[in-house]
Formats: sequence, C-alpha cells, structure tokens
Amino acid sequence: PAIMVTSAGTQALLALRRARTLLVGCFANLPALAARMRLERGPWLIVPACLYFNPRHMEDVHCARAIRDAVVVRDTARAWVANFRAGNRPAEFLAGRPETGRADLRLALSVGRFAVVPQVRIRGNLGRVSA
Repeated sequence: PAIMVTSAGTQALLALRRARTLLVGCFANLPALAARMRLERGPWLIVPACLYFNPRHMEDVHCARAIRDAVVVRDTARAWVANFRAGNRPAEFLAGRPETGRADLRLALSVGRFAVVPQVRIRGNLGRVSA
C-alpha cells in the first residue's frame, strides 16, 4: 500500500496521536473505509485534513461529509466530487501543479479506486502505517 499525506494531512494525523484507532481515508478508498468503520463501530471522529476549515480546501470537507454519509450507508461521494469540481478549487489546484495536477486530481477524486484502509500509529513525530 501507499500513503500520500499532504502537509495539512500530516498536521491532522499528528493532532490525533492520542486516538485509539487512526484510519486514513479519501475518496479513493471511501467504500472500504466506510465498511471498516461500520464493522468496528463508533463513535468516530472524522477530521478533514484542513484542520482550520480553510475554505480553499473544501475538497477535504466534502470528503469528510461523504465518509460520514457512507458510514450510515448513503452514497453521496460522487455528489460531493461533483460539488468540488463545480467550484474554483480544481483550477487553483491545477495552476499550482502544471505537470502532475490532472493525474493527481483524477486519482484523488476516483471514488473507490483502492480497497486499502491505512491505519497509522503515531510515535513522537513519526507515524507507522499498516493496512
């Protein structure tokens, strides 16, 4: 398995270091993540990687909402992806990544592409990832 964590994602993971279980989710592993969350039962705290609700990073909030909905068996992920695509953020994202932006967006917004749910255990400022 591979894990990609942005600078905001790293901050979110470190802020949650005391969590009993720390799972990493995104649109690409959303169905597998929701199934695991239902299996282990809650309560769960779903934390978007944009820790301070930065409106420029609405994709994180949309994904958190899609995860919430999927756990209660409502498939809204594609609607949240469409909502994200309708805004200005994709153009901003692509402008900052001229060489890899399109491929990055295609991967990040591909609902259910991966069946892996990474689990992270934080020790100090380092994280150990297992699947």
